[in-house]
Amino acid sequence: MEYDQKLRAFLSRAGRAPASPRATPGPTPSRGPGRDGADAWPPPEAPWPQGWVYGARARSPEDGAEVQRYRVPLDRVHGRATLGEAVEALRAAGSSLVAGRMLDSQWVERAVWLDTETTGLAGGTGTYVFLVGLGYLEDGHLMVEQHFLADLAAEAHFLRNILATLREFEVLITFNGRRFDWPLLTTRFSMHRLRAPWDDPLHLDLMHPAARLWRRPLGTYRLSALEANVLGVTREADVASYLIPSLYLHYLRSGERDALEPVFPHNRMDVISVVGLLGHLARCLADAGAPPAGPMDWAGLATLRDLRRDLPGAIRAYEVAIRDEGDQRMYRRLVRRLASLYRRSGRPGDAMALWERETARLEVWGPAAYVEVAKICEHLKGDLCAALEASRRALDVALAQKPAANHLARTAPASGSDVDALRHRVARLERRLTTSAG
Repeated sequence: MEYDQKLRAFLSRAGRAPASPRATPGPTPSRGPGRDGADAWPPPEAPWPQGWVYGARARSPEDGAEVQRYRVPLDRVHGRATLGEAVEALRAAGSSLVAGRMLDSQWVERAVWLDTETTGLAGGTGTYVFLVGLGYLEDGHLMVEQHFLADLAAEAHFLRNILATLREFEVLITFNGRRFDWPLLTTRFSMHRLRAPWDDPLHLDLMHPAARLWRRPLGTYRLSALEANVLGVTREADVASYLIPSLYLHYLRSGERDALEPVFPHNRMDVISVVGLLGHLARCLADAGAPPAGPMDWAGLATLRDLRRDLPGAIRAYEVAIRDEGDQRMYRRLVRRLASLYRRSGRPGDAMALWERETARLEVWGPAAYVEVAKICEHLKGDLCAALEASRRALDVALAQKPAANHLARTAPASGSDVDALRHRVARLERRLTTSAG
């Protein structure tokens, strides 16, 4: 009931009333103008947002599949940065954006951004894709190409138009495209016996790194929230995403296009925001300098850098993360990861200093920090005396622990097997020292 009220309110603001489910279908929807741009929708004299260059809608050779193109200057400011700055950050980032894949500085020219609008979120063969936004670089501009399914009977031609553009590129960039947009599109391709443009595309889905970087500080990683809080973009008079399927169904029933028109700028802004968000991510992953201003989960940034084999950058992010981390479980995980990176980077002294500092936090570690010191002394430094001393301290802490005193520590409370393991370690080190002295 609340949903129907919101839909009626939106249609009322657009100057249309929702068609009754039993109403007789309205006139056939307009198919758009010819390639000369006559009767473009909206009319060419309609005001456009500052910075946009509008390309008139072109009617496809078959009715019902429309294409409209927008040329967006790269000096257009999108939030806190221009699109050109985002593109340059992507060129500089190269392979650091995609773990395990090599990219040269020109990979951006071979990339296409994709965003879809559909008749539902369930997926499957009953869900139609009726609007596809494609973004790519061309002649120093960002081109936003929108494919609209004006008539369900023209879906095959609508999909062929999309394929013709996608085949010109090699890298696919989406936001939640791995789970939703791309599987849904490939399903529609298969239903019409059309072959997808790539068997195994290099697909960069921003939702996964976005979840690592901003889920904890923002409490969400929805694109609209990232636009407002990370990019600094404010949408005015935007249509709510959950209303879009109903607006398209209303258009199919009634043939009235006015209420559907806000969906087109909504889709364009989604494409442009994913471009800006990817540029922001590239700046966050850069080695030199601090990440851009704004909310940031340093633990997530450290993980992303670590996955991309950027050990110096990951170490710097982990060092910042442990200073401000309030969750003790996460804190323990970060400290262990940082110590591991120190050792992998050939810095056992830093790992030793880290664990020695942690021995003062018995409420967090219990005997575990002393055990880590003992391991480094024995295996990396070869100092058996220091290893034995640290092991004895670990045993003392374990024996002195009370069951409720260290409930958050990884080894707490010390069980009989834990104490036995520590006693075994002490006895083994004593034997080694005795053998060495003999």
